Amino acid sequence: MAGLFIILIFIIWGLFKLFGNVRRDALAKAERRAYEAKLKSKEYIAEQEERRKKELAYIKETLEKCKKNPDLNIAIYNDEAWQIHWDRLNNYGRSMHSGVMYYKGQRGGIYTLSANGTRNYKY
Repeated sequence: MAGLFIILIFIIWGLFKLFGNVRRDALAKAERRAYEAKLKSKEYIAEQEERRKKELAYIKETLEKCKKNPDLNIAIYNDEAWQIHWDRLNNYGRSMHSGVMYYKGQRGGIYTLSANGTRNYKY
């Protein structure tokens, strides 16, 4: 009798697990559909385009500031930022990129300074 009772408990427990998983899967599918609908909505697309325009304007403004001051850090990784870094090295003899100050030597070598003042040539 006790064995039958234990088997019945396991069957009931298995049914609860099964229906719980089905419910969880249905909720996940509903959330996926809602997210896909959000991604396709005109409002969301317009919001993302506006955000991207603001981001590009900020990057452009930052790069314009960096052109004039070699001590400002360029932490933007694109071709235009790299070109500005090289232009600053050629014009001012120094430029900070990714938190590291680079210097241009008299004979054209590019180097950084270590903590004790020695030159570590890069190029």
